[in-house]
Parts: sequence; C-alpha cells; structure tokens
Amino acid sequence: EEDIANTLLDRGIEWNFVGPASPHMGGSWESQIKCVKRILSTLLNEHHPLEGDLSTIFTEVEHILNSRPITYVSPDPKDMAPLTPNHLLNIPCVIGGSLPGVFSDKDLYQKSWRFVQKVSEDFWKRWSEEYLPWLAKRNKWIDKVKPLEVGEIVVVLEDNAPRNAWKLGRITKVYPSSK
Repeated sequence: EEDIANTLLDRGIEWNFVGPASPHMGGSWESQIKCVKRILSTLLNEHHPLEGDLSTIFTEVEHILNSRPITYVSPDPKDMAPLTPNHLLNIPCVIGGSLPGVFSDKDLYQKSWRFVQKVSEDFWKRWSEEYLPWLAKRNKWIDKVKPLEVGEIVVVLEDNAPRNAWKLGRITKVYPSSK
C-alpha cells in the first residue's frame, strides 16, 4: 500500500484507502451505494433475471446515477448544461433524454427487454424519491442554515417524472415560519 501511495504521489495523485470492512469511511458515496443496494434488492426480490438482463439493469442504474446534475443548473437554455458524473467519465449526457417507452407491471412477465425497462423505470422512481431528500442538509437543528430565498434554483420532485428528468424550479415566494 505504501509503494502504491509513493508511486502515485510522484504523479501528483493522493492515495486514500478505504478498507473493505469500513464503509463508514466512504462518506456520501457509500450512502448512495447503500440506497442503490436497498432499492435493487426490493425490486428484484421475487425475480431472478438472466445474466444479460442483470447486466443491462446495472448499466441503466449506472446511467441514472451518473446523469444527475452535480453543479448549478441554469434555467436559461443558452447556458451550458450542468456538470454530471458522466461528463467526468467523458460520456455524453442529455438531462431529460427521451425514454424508450411506457411500461407497466404486466411487462415484468413478458420479454426480457420490457422487464429490464420496467425495473429501470421503477429504480428511477424509487431512487429519485430517496436521493433528492438526501440532498437537503440535515444539520438544521445543530448549525445555523441559510433559509431558501427568492430567486434560488431547486430540484423539483414530481410524481411520474420520466427517467433522468431533473425538473428545476426557481423560488418565487417564500413563506417563513413563525419561529
């Protein structure tokens, strides 16, 4: 481990090792991994997909995770697209890209492609419902947190939003609490 760290340091890379039994050292990415595992475990509980189907599901999930915006998203269409993990991986990404179709629960028992698409759609729905609230700071009762203000951009969670549709909103009015 020391040899690896020294070799990488010569190239300007800092090596940080997270042991296999130490997920608490991983911080935010470990929380996301835990969320993904929980959702996939629930969605695939009764199903035993073939290896190719499972590989495709993992690829869809990877695309969902890596398509999320990680920088400010401007409401002006003339501005550049927000940075996503896919950009860092040099994979082109269109936020809110088109879907291959609309799928229902009966598709779970038909062809493999429909099964994969249904599981991917269900994953998107569950993950966006769990991920977006996680973005909110949870230290508001310990530290002073600046309240939201008019003009700020926020991610809006809508029921039945299509996959990778990161709808944004601008705050036009705030309703401060009495406390």
